[in-house]
Amino acid sequence: MTRFDIESLDDANLLLIGEALQMVLDARTHKHNHLGEEVIVKGSLSKALKLPELIKHLSSTTKKRESARERLSEIWYTLSSATCERSLKLAGVYEPRELSWEDPRSNRHPSLSTDECPD
Repeated sequence: MTRFDIESLDDANLLLIGEALQMVLDARTHKHNHLGEEVIVKGSLSKALKLPELIKHLSSTTKKRESARERLSEIWYTLSSATCERSLKLAGVYEPRELSWEDPRSNRHPSLSTDECPD
């Protein structure tokens, strides 16, 4: 999968991707030895990147939303392609040009209401 252009997304999809990225990063775990015993520790990268605050700002005022959009874009381009793919899949966002012909989403036509049809 090629890099997805996150900057071209609308605010609603950007919010979905931010929430999905937080879930992906929170689901990570690592092993840690504590007093000779192996302990599994939950990842905290989303908190270190301040994703909860960023997500809150994505659904806030225009000024905060724009700064959060820029910050998420900066974070996005530093992520591994596997993390990006997991986040996009969890958010339900996909690149239509990369779908196989058999995928039903690739054959979907936009619905046109009578208001949008040219006379």
